Amino acid sequence: MSAPFFNKTAIPIGLLLLFLTGAGPLLAWRKTSFQSLKRNFLAPSIAAGAAGAILLVAGMRHFYALMTLCLSVFVAVCVLGEFWKGARTRMKTGGENFAQAMYNLTMRNTRRYGGYVVHLGIVLLFIGFAGLAFKTKAKALMQEGDLLRVKDYLLRCDGLTNGDTPNYEYSRALITVTKDGHAFASMHPEKRFYKASQETTSYVSIHPTLAEDLYVVLSGLDEDTGKAVIEVFVNPLVVWVWIGGVVVFLGTLLALVPSRVEREMAEIRRTQDIAVSAGDAN
Repeated sequence: MSAPFFNKTAIPIGLLLLFLTGAGPLLAWRKTSFQSLKRNFLAPSIAAGAAGAILLVAGMRHFYALMTLCLSVFVAVCVLGEFWKGARTRMKTGGENFAQAMYNLTMRNTRRYGGYVVHLGIVLLFIGFAGLAFKTKAKALMQEGDLLRVKDYLLRCDGLTNGDTPNYEYSRALITVTKDGHAFASMHPEKRFYKASQETTSYVSIHPTLAEDLYVVLSGLDEDTGKAVIEVFVNPLVVWVWIGGVVVFLGTLLALVPSRVEREMAEIRRTQDIAVSAGDAN
């Protein structure tokens, strides 16, 4: 499957599924009216529109990434609104504080609210996917003292060391990274040659943050100059894919926990069974 065909088909389908992740739980079966649509979707739509306007002003022009982030805001507001409405009702009727209301609300119907947590995890996954539209990379031959600029990062090669261990031989680049003029990280990508398998492997040096991950790769040595071949990749929002995966997992576990209502019903049935057994014995 070619990349253009994939972008034209799979990405729009993914965006539709993302929209339904937020809209689906709010559409009552056979009871949806214009007033209910307006009541449920007005705030999420306003939030998504405001997010889109902010992103456009900030300079974002990638259509799919812009749609993904706007829909992510839409879904997040839809789902968080369900938590807020349920907690607010408990606070008014039961005199609970917000933390108590949220806990009791969730445990009262773990299947429903665990599903909502899964939906929030999916939102985080899509946010991470949107970052793929803004990947940046650079490649250069470097020796001690050479500089390479990628986006806001400035990489300086402090040297190249070689070593030998019982299992492999290695070449290691010593890279100092500054960002916006401030010290950011010290990175040490390696190229290893394993003696037993006679295979060469690159070990990537990674510096992750919530905003973006910086990857530095030592691809090898240039045969003509002896300089290190350094490749640099800046991948925005990657960590949110991992966070989203964890949230999906936790939401799934929550949905599998028996709710308070189910436990109460099970206790009632158990009491009834004991009563029936006692009656039969008499």
